[in-house]
Amino acid sequence: MLFDAIEDAAFPEVNNLEGKGSLRDVRENSEGNDTRERVKKFFGEFNVRPVLTAHPTQFYPGAVLGIITDLTDAIREDNLYDIKQLLSQLGKTPFIKRKNRRRLTKP
Repeated sequence: MLFDAIEDAAFPEVNNLEGKGSLRDVRENSEGNDTRERVKKFFGEFNVRPVLTAHPTQFYPGAVLGIITDLTDAIREDNLYDIKQLLSQLGKTPFIKRKNRRRLTKP
């Protein structure tokens, strides 16, 4: 959970969406190197197959998700007091629901 908050807080620095290898970079390089037609052909034949997977945070209770959001903000702001408070709060927050959901049975 802590890693999720740190990862979210650092996302813009870790993942440069405008830098080398980005679509903008490829487009600008293709214009400068007379390779525009090759790039157009590549993207004309390019296919993507999205795969949707569950992220661990999808299984956290709402209270934990709220703490993750607040912790992400506190890490971005380098607010050590709030980070300590939120980690203490997290230590007292249950990650598991005590009751299982009722299972539906066929009539």
